[in-house]
Amino acid sequence: MINDSIEKKKNLTFYLGYIFKGGLVVSLGEIILKGLNILLIPIYTAYLTPKDFGIIALTTSIVSFLGLFYNPGIISAAQRKYYSSEDELDKKEIIGSTYLFVLLFPLIISLIAVIVGYFFSESIFKDYAFYPFGYIAILLAFFTQPKRIWVLLLSMKYKIQKSAIYNVIGGVVSLLLSLFLVINLKYGALGKILALIPSAIFIFYLANKTILQYIQKQWSFSKMKELLIFGLPLIVAVWSYEILFIADRFILEGMIGTEELGVYSIAYQLAQIPIFLAVGIRKVWNPIFYENMKNESYDIVKGLISGYVIFITLICLGIILFAKEFVILMTDSRYYSAIPVIGIITGGIFFNSLITITNSFLGFQNKFKNTSKIALVSAILNIVLNFILIPKLGISGAALATLFSYLVYFVLGVYLVKDYLNKINLRKDLLLCFIIIVSAIIYTSFAGIEIIDIKEVVIKIILIVILLGILLKSILPQIKNIIKNKRKNKRKNE
Repeated sequence: MINDSIEKKKNLTFYLGYIFKGGLVVSLGEIILKGLNILLIPIYTAYLTPKDFGIIALTTSIVSFLGLFYNPGIISAAQRKYYSSEDELDKKEIIGSTYLFVLLFPLIISLIAVIVGYFFSESIFKDYAFYPFGYIAILLAFFTQPKRIWVLLLSMKYKIQKSAIYNVIGGVVSLLLSLFLVINLKYGALGKILALIPSAIFIFYLANKTILQYIQKQWSFSKMKELLIFGLPLIVAVWSYEILFIADRFILEGMIGTEELGVYSIAYQLAQIPIFLAVGIRKVWNPIFYENMKNESYDIVKGLISGYVIFITLICLGIILFAKEFVILMTDSRYYSAIPVIGIITGGIFFNSLITITNSFLGFQNKFKNTSKIALVSAILNIVLNFILIPKLGISGAALATLFSYLVYFVLGVYLVKDYLNKINLRKDLLLCFIIIVSAIIYTSFAGIEIIDIKEVVIKIILIVILLGILLKSILPQIKNIIKNKRKNKRKNE
């Protein structure tokens, strides 16, 4: 049961507090794991070649690709149905039916993938050994499915911190094991991939235990069918979004090889820093957003979105401006070609992060078909741009395809929810952040990439300070006014 304190009247202060606490714990877990991986880049780049990084990137992409078939919209449907239900037994049946599906259906797909995967690999990939890497990817994809229901359940019960703690434990074990396999046993890419298995099994066990304790055998095929039908319009959205995220890896490997993919994966790893810093916020976002939209608490929604946009903009800005210095300090000349790519990919990550806002509005209105349409358009655009730009520009072409695709995704979403954005008065703030990020990308495009220039570093620091002041001046007063009005209303009610 949810704690009694959570049942009390909730206001902006409560939600900001929960987002801060819950988001902070989850983000802190991601920061610890991803941060360690980033800090260990000098070690990994010393023992692993760009080709090794390419193999690792392609293996994890196969895991994501298999996940497309494992989730035909049922998880998102379960989340929406859960909040629409007032009956606790019905909620347990929703989670139980979803859990059974993501346990049994992936098992069937995994068996099929084991049989036909090798033949697909030979015909699609240029330089990738399906044995053993492909088979390990199939195993990892299966073991990670219950985790998605587990995280969803903990999020809806306002206990997301629990998943973060166990993720850190499993992640640290995998990291230590990977260092042993890569450095001591010289296993190369295979060592880093094998190290992912113990963590996956550990979380698999915890997820199953927690979910079974909650559902108490409450599930049914009829409820499973209902959820599948309800989430059917989301299949295109879920699949398109994932394809948009991983298509460039497959196309890069097929067109220019695993080595270039490895350099691109390093660039993408650094560009994704804003996502893992904000992952905690994104995991606790939907429960809070849906509840406040349902209560028509638009002032709370505005305050939450404003804070989120500031956070994402500042993180992306820092990555774009200081990508060159990081790559030069942490890697060797084999990876310098990643420098001009990082800023472009980070621009795409910025718009990807803002998609959370537009998708939340569309999800609240149950406009899953619209979500599917814009995701499909963006995914198709991404694939087309990759095929056009990669032969001409290499990994820079893939980065540009990522940027433009996510930009189109976000712009289409803004158009579809423009009435809500006007009601909450957010368009001006979003436009300001857009201008800041695009300006930073243009600025870094003209900077040299050979050496670290102290004058350039000073200029970048000054730019960040100035832009930080502009953002705070534009958005923070709005949040202060919202909190002030809430306090006044509370006093009147008392």
